[in-house]
Amino acid sequence: MSMEKEFQYPVRVEFADTDAAGVAHFSRLLAFVEAAEHAYLGWLGVAVMAECGGGRSGWPRVDVSFEFKGALRFRDEAVVAIRLERLGERSVCYRAEMRTVDGRLVCSGTMTNAFVVMGVDHSVKSAEISGHDRRLFLNELERLNG
Repeated sequence: MSMEKEFQYPVRVEFADTDAAGVAHFSRLLAFVEAAEHAYLGWLGVAVMAECGGGRSGWPRVDVSFEFKGALRFRDEAVVAIRLERLGERSVCYRAEMRTVDGRLVCSGTMTNAFVVMGVDHSVKSAEISGHDRRLFLNELERLNG
């Protein structure tokens, strides 16, 4: 993945991110990727959660697939590069990778999120991505592919 157009999010491994062997646990690496995703959405102007007709809208993860190629340890610094890969009617797919600051690949993969509306009765229903958010995502695809 070329990192020149992707949104880049710096991360640093803290002691609490590591396991007994001093290596950042894979679940923490995915938490870094999720933080990068939320920052990317904010940069695009898309809300992670929003009020919607008395309820809320959001983007729950429906698929995730990552391969882990290297380790990070306490105080290591890395960069998560993330990009919109596909825009569906009701979902988005991102591709992300994490590399150390010297370029070593730590992990890479994809995540798919559905757009949902959560009712006041706690129901959750898939919904079409709103016109406003869809325009923001389409602009991003044009920037990435243009």
